[in-house]
Amino acid sequence: MKENKKLILAIVVVLAIIIAVFGATYAYWTWVSNSTQNTTVSFTTSAPSADMYANLTGNGAGTTNLKPSTCTNGIKKTVTITYKNNTVQAATISATLKVTSFKFRTTSYRPTGGDSGDLKYIKYALTTSSTACDSGVQKSGDFRGLTIPTSGTATVASSLPYTLFTQTIPVNANVATEQSTTYYLYIWLDSSYTHENEGNENSDPLQGLAFTTEWSGTIAQNNS
Repeated sequence: MKENKKLILAIVVVLAIIIAVFGATYAYWTWVSNSTQNTTVSFTTSAPSADMYANLTGNGAGTTNLKPSTCTNGIKKTVTITYKNNTVQAATISATLKVTSFKFRTTSYRPTGGDSGDLKYIKYALTTSSTACDSGVQKSGDFRGLTIPTSGTATVASSLPYTLFTQTIPVNANVATEQSTTYYLYIWLDSSYTHENEGNENSDPLQGLAFTTEWSGTIAQNNS
C-alpha cells in the first residue's frame, strides 16, 4: 500500500582520506583507504516502508600517490545512490559531504585557508563523468574555508565539521521500480601548487595531512 504520511530517512557513510609524507623531501603523498569502506549503507526510518527507501554504495579500497597534478591523477570515488518512491508524494534526496576531521603535521608549518592560502589548492568536484572532473560537474570547490588555528598547540582545524556541498536529487512519486544515480567524487592537489624547501628541512605545510570526509543526508517526501 502506498503511504501518504511524510517520511524522513537518514544516511551516514565515512570516506577516510589519509595523506602521509612520502620520503623526506618534497612532495609525493600516499592516500590509503581500507576495504571496510567498500560498503552499502541503508537509509533508515522510524516507520520503514518497502515503498520508499534509499541506499548509498561507495567504493573505498585503494591507494593513490598524490602530487600537484590534474584531478584524474588524484582520488576518484564512485558513489551510487539507489532509491524507490512508490508513494503518492514526490520526494527529495539531500546528500551532504562534510570534512569531519582535519589534522596537519605540526604547528611549525600550519597550512593556511582563505583566498591566498594553501588550502585553496586542495580541490574537489562531484561529476557524472567517470573520466573527467570538468564534465557533468554537479558541485566543485576547494578546502579554503577550513579554519586553521594561528596560535597554540592544536594541530587540527577548528571549524569542523565543515560542509563542502549538498547535492539534491528529485525523486518522482508513484514509481514502483528502483532507480539509481551515480556520481564520481574527485579530490586532488592542484597542479599550480608549489613549495620550495630550504636545506634538508621539509617545510611544506601540506605534507602529512590527514582528513576525513563524511556523507550524510535525508530522503523526505515533499510538502503537499
